[in-house]
Amino acid sequence: MNKELDFKKLTINTYFEMLLRFFSMIINTVMISRYEITLLAAMSCANQIFILSSSLFTFFAVGSSIYITQALGAKKYNLATKASHIALLFNLILGIILFIFINCFAEFLLTSLNTPKSIFSLSLMYLKIINYVILIDCINIAFSSILRSYAKTKELMYASFFMNIINIILNALFLYYFELSLLGVAISSVIARLFNLFFYLFVFFKIANLKLYLKLFFNSDKEILIKILKTGSFSALENICYSFEYIIILSFIALLGERYLSTQSIFFQLLFFVFTASLALSVANEIIIARMIGANKMQKAYLHTYKALKIALIISLIYSLILFLLKEKLYLLFNLNSDLINIISSLFYLLFFLEFAKAFNIVLSNALKASAKTDFCFYLSLISICFVCIPLAYFFTQIIDFKLFGIYLAFLCEECFKALFNLLMWHSKKWQKSKLIN
Repeated sequence: MNKELDFKKLTINTYFEMLLRFFSMIINTVMISRYEITLLAAMSCANQIFILSSSLFTFFAVGSSIYITQALGAKKYNLATKASHIALLFNLILGIILFIFINCFAEFLLTSLNTPKSIFSLSLMYLKIINYVILIDCINIAFSSILRSYAKTKELMYASFFMNIINIILNALFLYYFELSLLGVAISSVIARLFNLFFYLFVFFKIANLKLYLKLFFNSDKEILIKILKTGSFSALENICYSFEYIIILSFIALLGERYLSTQSIFFQLLFFVFTASLALSVANEIIIARMIGANKMQKAYLHTYKALKIALIISLIYSLILFLLKEKLYLLFNLNSDLINIISSLFYLLFFLEFAKAFNIVLSNALKASAKTDFCFYLSLISICFVCIPLAYFFTQIIDFKLFGIYLAFLCEECFKALFNLLMWHSKKWQKSKLIN
């Protein structure tokens, strides 16, 4: 197998899959901002609960993905099949539990985010409908992680493309024809996710030629389950930490007012444009690294990650420059008034430094996760969140009044802190002892 060629194909396919998802987010934001700008603030609060819930599904999805990919590298296909069943079963159980929990405690969750009273009822309505997306996504995330382990990234790209087309058409229909406002946006998200699920099922059975065995859902291999739980639990806890971090940060922003919530919603999505390329590289590298580790090619894995890192850093700078140069056109695209422009314009000066550090971290942390060194990634994230980002965000916004600029300055400090320790861990090669497949 040509690893170099595979890396390019995996990166390109993964990049376009993520870019299509990003494009859908931007289209949604543009359409909603032009319909009514205050709806962005209502979406922002409810979406944080959605993001936190989705991160929980990585509990089994990430752990099983690492296990499956290493098993494929070691050519132990039976173990990969068993791990796939574990991921699907436990994600479904978790999805049902989360769906019931959010339905029962939706008002409390939004209140804890300091959701402004003027948009509370809208956020509540949106959250209760988007909760059905959570129920569908529990299976979607499991299927996508399994298919990515089998390197079916081209098919995942097609799934994103068709889902986005459906989502955009339905948004336009519900917003401008039926005038359903945020209700229509939520409904279109549910329908688009259902389509995504059917597409994944088609790819799983017909293209990847994989099978599901009913007995494996009721007779899970305990040794595999323990390894997936150990690996996945740290990864899920890391994602939960980040979600709680963002919820706390969002509550700081909410105290600043609706204008800052709307600006945050827009700028956060713009950053994803830059971050997508680095993320795609890191995911493609993770797949190849896990297979190399499964095949016991440790030195190749070590060097391959540094190659991916160099490319990611260069691309992050290029994309940051593009976004910076286009900022005036973006103000017009999102229909921003002078107040929002004043808030967002200062953030662009942190863009280069923030995205460079994020690219550095995502490549190295995903490489460490490919080796199953998820415990280190979790502890590093926990320390950086509790002792760097949140204290600095509070200081910069509540003490010296840097407002939204202070929030992103805190994010930058957090990324720089993690970059140092991720580099030291990868360079030490201690991750080579974390291999899951013997």
